[in-house]
Amino acid sequence: MPSHASTAVLGHVIVPATSALVLNETEAGLSLHLAGLSVYGSLLAGSPSCRLRSEIVVTLHGQRPSGALLAQMRYDADLTPWHKGIFVTGELQL
Repeated sequence: MPSHASTAVLGHVIVPATSALVLNETEAGLSLHLAGLSVYGSLLAGSPSCRLRSEIVVTLHGQRPSGALLAQMRYDADLTPWHKGIFVTGELQL
C-alpha cells in the first residue's frame, strides 16, 4: 500500500458518460478507498506515452449484495449504484 495512503472511505463514485476520472500517480503511489465505482464515461490511468511507475490501489469497502437483492440488481438499473464493486460500461484504460 502506498505510504501516504488515507483510510477515508468515499461512498459510491459515479463517472457520468460525459466525464473522465483520470488517476494520476505520485512518487508514493495512489490509494483509493471506495464503497463502489460505476464508470459510464472513462476511467484512465497512464497511457502508452505516459507509463505509470508507481502503484495504484483501489480497495472496496462494505458488503457485496447477495440473494434476492443481487438477482434484482441484474435487471433494475436504479439499483446498480449500490453494488460493492467496479461497474464499467464506458472506457477503461489502465
